[in-house]
Amino acid sequence: MTKPDPVRPLRLKQALSSVQSGDGYETYSAQLALALALALALALALALALALALALALALALALALALALALAPTSLARPAHRS
Repeated sequence: MTKPDPVRPLRLKQALSSVQSGDGYETYSAQLALALALALALALALALALALALALALALALALALALALALAPTSLARPAHRS
């Protein structure tokens, strides 16, 4: 069984106290938060573009299927004859 590393909690405490004291860690965390926010915005925009492309492809496939069904339908189904 290994002993817990005493350096890691000390570094965490040092980082947390330095954010409050203002010796450079807050700039790094703000840049990291900005990078994460930009990555999230890019991922959302990509997902929206993909959903829009999928919806457009589905609408095009439906329109083609309807046109093909109307083109291949017998004339009696496409345009019923009037009986007198």
